[in-house]
Amino acid sequence: MPDSMNLNMGSPECSIDNVRESELSAWKILYQSAILEMDTAVVMQRIAEAERAIVERALALRKESPNDHAKELGALAYSANFLAELRRLETSRRTDAVSSGDGVR
Repeated sequence: MPDSMNLNMGSPECSIDNVRESELSAWKILYQSAILEMDTAVVMQRIAEAERAIVERALALRKESPNDHAKELGALAYSANFLAELRRLETSRRTDAVSSGDGVR
């Protein structure tokens, strides 16, 4: 993986630099899996997994020194907000599909 990975869909203030990859890998991999998931049958599960990993990582960083991890905490917050919007859109898509009689795929 590259040393610098921008996980925030273009927001430069939340780019992740100089953070140990081992500390990021779990939430980052799950986040990427959620936002890139094409199978609508499992996208909500991927979102939930990523949200849990983000919360766990944020709590772990806050137990340490939050000031030392401000950049990563910002990336975590941005990622959590992005997932919340993705969840909202997917819920809306499913509701629309049921209402129109198309079913949920």
